[in-house]
Amino acid sequence: MMLNQENIQKGKGFPITVPTETVAIETRFGTYEFTPQNTVVMPQGLIGFADHQLFGLANLPEPAPDDFKLLQSLGELPLSFIVMPVAASEAPIGPADVEEACAAAGVSPETACLLFVVTIRASADGVGLDMTAHLPAPIIFHPETRLARQHVLANSQYPVRHPIEKWDGEA
Repeated sequence: MMLNQENIQKGKGFPITVPTETVAIETRFGTYEFTPQNTVVMPQGLIGFADHQLFGLANLPEPAPDDFKLLQSLGELPLSFIVMPVAASEAPIGPADVEEACAAAGVSPETACLLFVVTIRASADGVGLDMTAHLPAPIIFHPETRLARQHVLANSQYPVRHPIEKWDGEA
């Protein structure tokens, strides 16, 4: 069955209740308010977190770069990830792998946005931050339906820690 917002809201095989009002969540970056318009539904959850199926997608506070977003669980546990949204046509993975991931999620590459989980660490030289993106398992997100699915690529050539430009803390 093709996933769509109607199936989610009417409960056709998915026991997920999408919030109809704003939800306030205390995050590691402060309190955020997530509206139904910035809710992301992941019927299968994330790898290792299958019980977390509702997330909010929001901008990070200043001075974080605009290239990154907060993917915050709307459940009881304070689970969150920093993600880097990328248009499918600009993804740092090959076109065949983009096609595979989008097909698995039931989304066309023309309408898909890929979210890559980002890890941020203090740089070894003590100046700025080192950032890496996890390329082997992108989250395929359809901005119109607000549905997403994480997909592990069959191609094992992609690094778990793909370097992203060093950030000095200034936006």
